[in-house]
Amino acid sequence: MGLKAVLEGPVPEALKEFYVEKDGRFMLSVEGMVPEEEHLRTKVKLNEFRDNNVVLLKKIDQELQPKLHQFEGVDPEEYRTLKAKEAALKQKGVDTPDDVSAQIAKAMKPLQDKLLEQEKERAKLIEEGVMRDFDKDLTQIAIKAGNNPVFMPDIIERARKVFKYIDGKVVAKDGDGVAYDDKGNPLSIESWTPSLPREFLLPSSGGGALPGGVGAHAQKSDGKIRNASGTELKMDGITTL
Repeated sequence: MGLKAVLEGPVPEALKEFYVEKDGRFMLSVEGMVPEEEHLRTKVKLNEFRDNNVVLLKKIDQELQPKLHQFEGVDPEEYRTLKAKEAALKQKGVDTPDDVSAQIAKAMKPLQDKLLEQEKERAKLIEEGVMRDFDKDLTQIAIKAGNNPVFMPDIIERARKVFKYIDGKVVAKDGDGVAYDDKGNPLSIESWTPSLPREFLLPSSGGGALPGGVGAHAQKSDGKIRNASGTELKMDGITTL
């Protein structure tokens, strides 16, 4: 029968030399043997150490790994090159990122100004082209409605006060809003021309209002104003389509 490591009760006389009393109990005294209490304390510390390691590893995974991902794709050699360039810039008086930004902005400003001017010019040309097309459509519709071509400059001027270029197209405006006709639709050239003065209309019969006796027999063909015989009329100062 082997000797027990710990005895709670009295130690037989023959075994006393093998035990040492400690805290009311008798511990087997063997060289190199770790007492049970110390063994338990060591085990508890090992468990704490292991648990702490698990917590630390989780913390590293949750906090450090995302930070490491920020440096993915960073070339250390390229970083050293950039640092050298930064040092060279500092020698030239560029000490902060704001200084670098200021230098870049200063160098780019002439180009940006030129691009801005080109963009403004491009937008202006587009607007002028759209408005030219509008004037052509207005001229055709107004003349077709029976208005005298002599009054086209006035008609165009009046229309320009109502129809405005907005976002690439021509829209009839009523103050800050869109103008509508009596049917609730956005005002068009066709629905606007009836509002022109009746004096702009061609006479109902021939009578000298236009050269060549143009009156009720005046007609528009191929974008030109012609009389009843088909002869093109020359209208000085008037653009006909």
